[in-house]
Amino acid sequence: MENKKLIRERFLKIRKLLKKNYIIESSEIISEKIIFFIQKNNLKNIGIYISNEYEIDTKKILFFCLTNKINIYIPRCEINENKMIFKKIKNLTYDLEKNQKLNIIQPIEKCESLRNAKELDAVFLPVVAFDNTLMRIGSGKGYYDRWFNENEYKGYKIGLAQYTQFSNKKIDANNFDVKLDEIVSENNLPNSFLENNQSFI
Repeated sequence: MENKKLIRERFLKIRKLLKKNYIIESSEIISEKIIFFIQKNNLKNIGIYISNEYEIDTKKILFFCLTNKINIYIPRCEINENKMIFKKIKNLTYDLEKNQKLNIIQPIEKCESLRNAKELDAVFLPVVAFDNTLMRIGSGKGYYDRWFNENEYKGYKIGLAQYTQFSNKKIDANNFDVKLDEIVSENNLPNSFLENNQSFI
């Protein structure tokens, strides 16, 4: 029996209890790690999300990319078609709008769409919870998993998460769920995690 719903509910409650200072400080550390990874690997095209108040803040990463000529592609969710597409943004003010139904910030429709998933060097994902097998729980809509599966994406899949989002309980996964390549946290991860996975950040 899948336990994802229970784990999601638990960790959504936990993150709402976190202090603002902790969220800000952890976001700063994680952002520095991601920027280092982008520079180290000379990434030119990345997929990344626009964060809400409870997710790892991505603004610093976005500003870095925009000022260093790194192409940014942000997910736009097409609710009626139950799918997600990546669109290129060049301006954080004029190229974005709020999706009222999902309560997220996404690119406006006229932004240029990603032509081929192979163009992306890495995709950085929001995380609600993760386990030591690199399985991720998101918001529950399945947009990222669906996009990875339908587009046969082969680049880096990297989750951004605080240490507090680590689940000691293994997440039940099905064939549709896509395992990440890495979770980037503000802290060293638990020994049980590091024993099975070696960080490349």
